[in-house]
Amino acid sequence: MKSLHQFGLRSMLVLGVSLGLAPTGAWALECPAPQQLGDSATVPPDLTRQLASDDVLEQAPGILGALHQQFPGASKQQLIDFLAAAYCPVVKGDADLDEDEKQATVKEFADSLISDEY
Repeated sequence: MKSLHQFGLRSMLVLGVSLGLAPTGAWALECPAPQQLGDSATVPPDLTRQLASDDVLEQAPGILGALHQQFPGASKQQLIDFLAAAYCPVVKGDADLDEDEKQATVKEFADSLISDEY
């Protein structure tokens, strides 16, 4: 599967919206692999904990700022792609959400990242 960076976040959002129009339960949420930032494409456990918090949308600008400090050579788009890809498995593992809700939650997060940064 391609990373968000290779596929393009906007293309992924369009794909997600089109999948969301499918009959309920027809599509399971697919998460792209995070692209490599620095020496690793691994999502740090502390970042996963932050992404699992109830106020993740409010924390997102600060998380992006911290990623920018940690990876100053990465573009804004690379950081957004990495963060969106890291958030997807957190939502996918939430047993309290059905597939439509999972897709909507990831889309809302990605939309928020894009609107905050662009």
